[in-house]
Amino acid sequence: MKELNETKRLSGTIATSSVNGWMNDDLTTDYLRRVMGKLAFKKRILVWDAYQCHLSEATKSELRHGYNISTAVIPGGCTKFLQAPDVCWNKPFKDKLHELYDSWMAGNEQKEYTKGGNLKLPSFEQVLSWVKQSWDCIDSKIIRKSFVICGQTSGRS
Repeated sequence: MKELNETKRLSGTIATSSVNGWMNDDLTTDYLRRVMGKLAFKKRILVWDAYQCHLSEATKSELRHGYNISTAVIPGGCTKFLQAPDVCWNKPFKDKLHELYDSWMAGNEQKEYTKGGNLKLPSFEQVLSWVKQSWDCIDSKIIRKSFVICGQTSGRS
């Protein structure tokens, strides 16, 4: 997996990115290994969009090695109806993330500046902490409900 940047950790998180910032086969494999894992007593389903690395032979091959996962691909143009985050909780998650960023921008925390006096981006660790805080603000009931709603939507003709 030479195409991945160093993994960063914050309690309750794992963050890895590709060298060019795009999702790819190596990042998908890393996600399957670290997040999904192979230890599952019941069959699971992984529903994702039709992005190239989700459909690649490398991903299919990785999934054949003990994950106990079936996959389903959401057809293009349907994620807004069938992908649980898009349906219910991406907006409150992103709203909280924007709120934390705006507070940082307006706040008095120590910030770093370039030699030319321009504000530097927040650190990766800072952004990761905002992602964690934003995720922690999402009520688990909303997440469960999102899958029910998506299941009802997909059953319509």
